[in-house]
Amino acid sequence: MRKLSRHSVPVIIVLVIFGVEVVFKHRYDSSNVDVVLNHICNLKFIPNALSRLVAVAFDENALNVLQKKHPTVPNVLVNLEQYTRTIDSDMENRRYLIYSFALVTHAKICASLAARGIDFWSMHQVCA
Repeated sequence: MRKLSRHSVPVIIVLVIFGVEVVFKHRYDSSNVDVVLNHICNLKFIPNALSRLVAVAFDENALNVLQKKHPTVPNVLVNLEQYTRTIDSDMENRRYLIYSFALVTHAKICASLAARGIDFWSMHQVCA
């Protein structure tokens, strides 16, 4: 029997998404979520890709859309609201601070997978 190497194990595909509502209060723009949904549609043409997909959402709207359209894709909500509420909405660089929270979270997910020797491919779809 052939022994599997760690590189023959299916790669985990991580999609990280959030809508613009997280950055701009009182306005929701689903364009980032739409890009991810389109990406998932494209993954259907790659054998076994959807079975390896994991999604991380940063807002409830993005999570709900993903769960509704693709209920078999495992997903998790990392709610940044407790952090974004602490940032004054009048701050000039508020958008970039929130974007930084998302980047740090994404980096920690990747570092955690890498530290465990898990092969992965990752996409980060956010607004900047």
